[in-house]
Amino acid sequence: MKKELIHTIVLSLFAFWLLWEWLAPLKTVSDTKNVDVFIGFVAFCLLLSFWRIPRWVTVSCKLLYIFYALNALFFHVPFLSFRWLSLLVQEVVAHITIIRHFRWPEMTNVFRSLLFFLLLWMMVYLVRDWLLLRKKIWLFYAITVLYITVL
Repeated sequence: MKKELIHTIVLSLFAFWLLWEWLAPLKTVSDTKNVDVFIGFVAFCLLLSFWRIPRWVTVSCKLLYIFYALNALFFHVPFLSFRWLSLLVQEVVAHITIIRHFRWPEMTNVFRSLLFFLLLWMMVYLVRDWLLLRKKIWLFYAITVLYITVL
C-alpha cells in the first residue's frame, strides 16, 4: 500500500508539472497576467482528487475557488455579500448572445477566465485519468514537448 501511495504522489506531481508547463508561457504569449491563480487551481484540483473526497464536496470546493478567484480578479466586492453573483450571472447571460453569433472578440476577461477555469478543470480530470487510472503517460508528455517546442 505504501508503494502505491508513493507511486500516486509521484504521478500527481508529474501531472501538476505537465499542466504547469502548459500554463507558465501564458504570461509571455498572451495578455494573461494572473497565471498563478490558474496554477493554484490546478494544484487545488489535483489535491482534491488525491484525497479522494466525495464528488459533491470536490465540485463544491472547485466552484467556490472559481467564484472567489473571479471575484478577487474582476469584481472587487466582498465575497460573502454575494453581489458578485448577480454581476457574474449578468456576464454569463450577456455572453450567450455573443457566443450564439460567434462574436468572439467581444468576450470580456471575466467570461474568458470563467471558460478557462472550466477548461482547466476538464484538463486536470483528463490528465489525472490518463496518468493515474489508465497509466498512459506518454501521450501527455509528447503533447507537452510539442507545445513547448512550438512556443
